Amino acid sequence: MSPDLDRDRKELLVTISVATMVNDRNSERLLLVRNTGTQKWGLPAGGLKWLDREDRMETSVEALKRELMEETGLKEGGFNFQEKPYVINLSSGSKNRIGLIYEGNLLYDEYDRVVSNEGKLISRPSNKQETDDARFFGEKELLELLKNDLIYKPEFNRGLTIWWIRNQHRDRWDPYRGVNPLDEDKILDELTIVRLGALDLDNIYLSLP
Repeated sequence: MSPDLDRDRKELLVTISVATMVNDRNSERLLLVRNTGTQKWGLPAGGLKWLDREDRMETSVEALKRELMEETGLKEGGFNFQEKPYVINLSSGSKNRIGLIYEGNLLYDEYDRVVSNEGKLISRPSNKQETDDARFFGEKELLELLKNDLIYKPEFNRGLTIWWIRNQHRDRWDPYRGVNPLDEDKILDELTIVRLGALDLDNIYLSLP
């Protein structure tokens, strides 16, 4: 490597986080948690931690299970997730933030035990300094949260929430109108999150170009 190239190199700082899109047993409602400080709602999420006793970093699945326990009280074994997460790169300046987004469902038999009729979790967050409530929201309720600016970390959670809402209509799109199914062939990446997050709420059901 030439001295000039070596001199121009910058240290690349990378943080890795996981987020979870947990559906109810019928995949009609999305689990969100309420941030204690802002009282706004977002997906269960957090960064991977270093395990001192084992001298290693958590795996993404270990972090996923820990975050769900800390922020919702849900214990391991009550849900299942896709094997491969969506991977997004949320870079800012010299710092790279890699996000691993898992999607899954609360198990059918577990639902009645841990969810009230109003969609609130009976289990409680184990770390109330971060979150103080958790519940499932349907499409209309999510739209109300978006309209009233009650989404936590909107640069991230707004686009993901709209992605979930649009997914509810993938199989309902009328092929006889000559329009492709909503978000057909679109993958969940950082560009899609930004574009969806910027949509006016009156246009969130329109196809992205």
